[in-house]
Amino acid sequence: DATLKIFSSTLSTETNTFSPMPTGKDDWDAVRPSDVEEEDGDEQGTVPLWSRLCKAQGFDFTWGLIAWAQPSGRTVQSVYEGFRDEILDALKAAMPVDIVLLDLHGAMVAQGCDDCEGDLLELVRTLIGPKAVIGVELDPHCHLTEKRVRLADVIILFKEYPHTDFVERAEELVPPPGDGDHAGIIADRLALQAALADLNADPAVARAVEELRAAGWRAWAGARTWRGKYTFCEKKSTKSIATECF
Repeated sequence: DATLKIFSSTLSTETNTFSPMPTGKDDWDAVRPSDVEEEDGDEQGTVPLWSRLCKAQGFDFTWGLIAWAQPSGRTVQSVYEGFRDEILDALKAAMPVDIVLLDLHGAMVAQGCDDCEGDLLELVRTLIGPKAVIGVELDPHCHLTEKRVRLADVIILFKEYPHTDFVERAEELVPPPGDGDHAGIIADRLALQAALADLNADPAVARAVEELRAAGWRAWAGARTWRGKYTFCEKKSTKSIATECF
């Protein structure tokens, strides 16, 4: 079987749109593969964790930009686009890939883009095509847009505050043993589509969605792959809820 090829990157900040202070390039910390002479097994962070877990299973793992900033105002548009395009260029160089794992916040806003994560996911999906898998880890303070649910195959949110469980949630995005071949990835995509069909056909789910919409909520149903758990997502204004239904 062909070795599973996985690409990963981080772009994370929590934007406070009411803040008059923009988030400029100097407000960001960034690490690139060229900055690291060799991987440190004790290095902390989501991408290093994914690297260790994937390589332990024999997967071909590559990574691009790791960039993060403390909560502040809208990110300067040129800064966002520069980081975004750097991630996309690294992904292009790594192609073809079977899985893209992204460590995002979910509440990043730039001066010219209200949904930076959705914009990035759309461009990633365009690059990798419909058969590859996109997995995303988000902060629970995210804005869970319908666009992100449509474009990503797996979305995992931290469950704890303070966010002490980011490692456990990141581990859930790594394919379990036995999924290290292209056929397995395609099967997961088909299983996800079937799960979505089953979920949307469930009268109880359809009734809940209609009731929420009638009350002014934007509501839809989604599904999580790898372990086949359903996810029901709803959003109203800037509030987002992701509830697993077993």
